[in-house]
Amino acid sequence: MRKSAALQILGLIILALACGCAVGPNYKKPTVSVATVYRGVTPEEAAQGGAARSLADEKWWEVFQDQQLKELIKTALQQNYDVRIAAARILQALAQLGVTRADQFPTIAGSAGAINERSPRSKFLPPFETSANQVGASLAWDLDFWGKYRRATEAARADGHRVGSAGDPQRLGCQCSQRILPASRA
Repeated sequence: MRKSAALQILGLIILALACGCAVGPNYKKPTVSVATVYRGVTPEEAAQGGAARSLADEKWWEVFQDQQLKELIKTALQQNYDVRIAAARILQALAQLGVTRADQFPTIAGSAGAINERSPRSKFLPPFETSANQVGASLAWDLDFWGKYRRATEAARADGHRVGSAGDPQRLGCQCSQRILPASRA
């Protein structure tokens, strides 16, 4: 009877360990075959440094060499609420990454307390004073055997990249509207 109970316990332990291993493989970026050059200079020419840049590589508002346009773009980027909201979301994602990443490290906590109590004289007891002092400290560290915190950090980092790239359309839209709207009013 003891042998069957020991085998059952061993089976449960093996089952629990096997369930904990079901986290998944590490993400590997798929290989994609891309052309080495789409337009402009080849990597070899760029390494030599003598080649001219492509027009598509330039910032479009600098191509026109118009100081008033540059000032409009600068003002629009500084005063646009969509860009500010996008920047705030990026900061929020970075803060969330820090909070999520903190789970991978030990947690240290401390506490202290003191109680002083004075009791008045009663019918049967004389007056007395009591004091109790207490100091405590704790250290806890959840070891990341199964990759739970590492995966959460990877997800938070990916979310930060997603939020960061989501701010680009607001900035580009702001820059484009400064060029298109004044031209459409003329």
